[in-house]
Amino acid sequence: MLIEDRIHPRWLSKSYFVASGNRGVIIDAGTDIKPLLESAVRHGVRITHVVVTHRHPDHTQSLAAVVAATGATVVTHAHEAATIPGVDQTVSHNEIIETGNLSLRFLHVPGHTTGHLAVVVNEEAVFTGDVLFRRSIGGCVGSGCGTFAQLQHSLMEILMQLPPKLRVYPGHMDSTTIGEEWENNPFIRIMRGIDPPGEIQAWFNDAPVILVLRAPDYDGGTKAWIRAPHGGGDVIVPGSAVHTGSRPLTW
Repeated sequence: MLIEDRIHPRWLSKSYFVASGNRGVIIDAGTDIKPLLESAVRHGVRITHVVVTHRHPDHTQSLAAVVAATGATVVTHAHEAATIPGVDQTVSHNEIIETGNLSLRFLHVPGHTTGHLAVVVNEEAVFTGDVLFRRSIGGCVGSGCGTFAQLQHSLMEILMQLPPKLRVYPGHMDSTTIGEEWENNPFIRIMRGIDPPGEIQAWFNDAPVILVLRAPDYDGGTKAWIRAPHGGGDVIVPGSAVHTGSRPLTW
């Protein structure tokens, strides 16, 4: 199976070209797609589908260009379709699309958005969009976001149940494996109960919160897991938006 990628220089989002035999697909179209289309021509591959993991522009901005060049079928989850122009087909959890020698098994993994998809290809690789990164996870704030409970379920009950050796290709930056993230991802380790959650008093949007974890993110910044006091719920946010300090908290 052939896997090639391109990365957006500012957003660091990735688009993937995946092929086997003479058929291939694009997974997310958020960067300059021309080199991947040229690679398909060189390899004699017809691109039959474009999979959109979720609605955000860093994964969709080149979608129209791919369709214009290839006539490919645009596939996403029903919850995302209304926000993505040109969707041809929606899929649900564990639905399979076959094209040539490729078998695409779709996983509904809400949290980052309500209709977020991951894609297991030929049971050899999983493309996780913005739910799981190398040593980090996706946020659950912003356009179309789901809940922390959804994100945790998607991570622990769906993605982490895949084979440990399965290669993970995230929507941003470096690849990894399910096993590597099970052992080394600091968010997963807390969710597993291996590491204790932090209890640091902090502030987010001028509201008092508990900082459960601040860890490095794919872009060189940090990602934060915060918890509202008195059972107010958890959320994953950019670490730069969370501030610690001596301001008195009146909880």
